[in-house]
Amino acid sequence: MANLAIENIRSNEGASAGNGKVLAVHHTGQLMDGTNLDGPYDRRRLIEPALGLGEVICGWALGVVGWQVSGKQEPTIIPLELAYGIGVSRPPHSTLR
Repeated sequence: MANLAIENIRSNEGASAGNGKVLAVHHTGQLMDGTNLDGPYDRRRLIEPALGLGEVICGWALGVVGWQVSGKQEPTIIPLELAYGIGVSRPPHSTLR
């Protein structure tokens, strides 16, 4: 299994994200070749998932634990095992960024 990779772009010392907390974030889902899958960021809308409740893909949820308010981080690789897997409407067997 490939590892989840995260780039810390801007740190902050605010509250940290953790299971059960609701986040308000911008995101854009992409395949490794840069093809966009989705992205409220493109529409200037936030998503507000609660962590640990299965509202987002596993790799995304694991990747944001510990992020801080007003910080900016980017999961640069979400391996297929932590992405959409097999038999779903999104591209199965796809590593995401």
